[in-house]
Amino acid sequence: MRYLLPFLLLFALTQGFAQTPFEYGKQDNIWLFGNGFAAASEDSVLIWGGTRLEFTEDGPIAIYQEHAIQFRITNASICTPEGDLLFYTNGVAVGDSSHQVMADGTGLNEHWWTEQWEDLGLPIIQEALVLQHPGAANLFYIVHGLITPTPDQDTTAPYKMYKLYYSLVDMDKNGGLGRVIEKNVEIIDDELDYGRVIAQRHANGRDWWILLPKFETNEYYRFLIDADGVHIEENQIIGYPVINGGGQTMFSMAGKKFVRVSAKYVNQGIHFDIYDFDRCTGLLSNHIQFNVPDTMIVLGGALSPNGQFLYVSAWHDVFQFDLEAADIPGSQVLIGHIDGFESPPGLRTQFFLSQLAPDGRIYISSNTTNYSLGVIHRPDLPYPDCDFRQHDIQLPVLYDSALPNYPNFRSGPLDGSPCDTLGLDLLPEARFRFEVDTNNTLEVAFTDLSFGLPDSWYWDFGDGLGNSIDPHPNYEYENGGIYEVCLTIENQSGSDTRCREVEVYDYVSTSTIPVQKASVYPNPASTEVHLKLPQT
Repeated sequence: MRYLLPFLLLFALTQGFAQTPFEYGKQDNIWLFGNGFAAASEDSVLIWGGTRLEFTEDGPIAIYQEHAIQFRITNASICTPEGDLLFYTNGVAVGDSSHQVMADGTGLNEHWWTEQWEDLGLPIIQEALVLQHPGAANLFYIVHGLITPTPDQDTTAPYKMYKLYYSLVDMDKNGGLGRVIEKNVEIIDDELDYGRVIAQRHANGRDWWILLPKFETNEYYRFLIDADGVHIEENQIIGYPVINGGGQTMFSMAGKKFVRVSAKYVNQGIHFDIYDFDRCTGLLSNHIQFNVPDTMIVLGGALSPNGQFLYVSAWHDVFQFDLEAADIPGSQVLIGHIDGFESPPGLRTQFFLSQLAPDGRIYISSNTTNYSLGVIHRPDLPYPDCDFRQHDIQLPVLYDSALPNYPNFRSGPLDGSPCDTLGLDLLPEARFRFEVDTNNTLEVAFTDLSFGLPDSWYWDFGDGLGNSIDPHPNYEYENGGIYEVCLTIENQSGSDTRCREVEVYDYVSTSTIPVQKASVYPNPASTEVHLKLPQT
């Protein structure tokens, strides 16, 4: 019996310090675009409908998908941790996973101005966001704002957000399709910058911070969504007043930076507001504000996964800025200018909203109705290695500007911080993608997609010859074949390894055949080529 007490004490201490691994989910795995219903012009050049973009290990897959509501610009959705769609909203109504209007899913932001957009969805950037309730797996918050020119219907006045609401969805209702059980519950009643509803996970790995500035001031509302509900914290006054205008707001993946890019009028330049962010307190610090002249108007922006590079989509141009540079405005690089591509004919693809995706790429929509998305394939790298490709993803039907608005669902606890209090452990999870060079089929670009903020990488390229400690290496094999490539990552909580098979081909170069209209295919080729000669 004398040995039982020390044993129980040891057991209690062990349980008290036990850690639960943070679960990395796929809540942003499915993106929806478009009008939701099938239609076509008489010449079949214009085809309307809905698109479902799903992210897989082998790349994004775009398919036709009819859905319950249309998306003009406001677009928010959420999936299960396994990546299955739950519901979505356009700021006016909510659609469920069967692509019908959710039970009690109409009447968001009830107001005369909202009623004008019942058929199309709201035309406001980042007007809505969906977050799981930290205290109940079946409940989800839709955080959304009432946008109007002015309360007295003066349509010449600047747009503002006059109220911030939440609506609550219970996914246990209606046979698992969900029901909106609370609607338009007021959080803030004040003049706010419109849209820009974005969240960052608290350093405890469970709760969520949301920050919104009062209209054209340097005062921020801060509120926390935790297991007990929504709580308004003390406002913060910091730095310089921010302008109200078009653009996007974002947190870095690690949660250390809070960035706003804005433009109020055409030809008045891009306004930048960059802050450090404390995930424990929800407070901003070290405000940097500057303006960069631009011939057009900024519409969107996104941060690279490593938080170093800011990308700004400005109608006709896409820029890269280095946030680690001593002179951030001076680091501006033009990485893309519209090339005149039209899809469909008569509608040029331009640059509108930007969104970092689960595959580590940044996708850029167009502010004209069209069929394509631009893609920054390796945003952690400086230009030109960031690899921006215009109209890179072709969609099955037309869409109109909207990209979904997501937080970084995979930012877990800040291990070792004073507010790491819930026993969650940010264990690393190794993931990567690769792309074989089409011009040199022995060369492969590898891109790290790992979770858990790793601080070291080790690549084994599987040929017994090469390895790398870079996060995103390029590697050229000596011979074609199938190789098992393994990535091992580490952070302060542990390590993880992931292996995938990579197939490369011996490169066979071709040269111009001095015969009129002769063709050689495939080019490049691996083992044989075909020569097609014109008939004489």
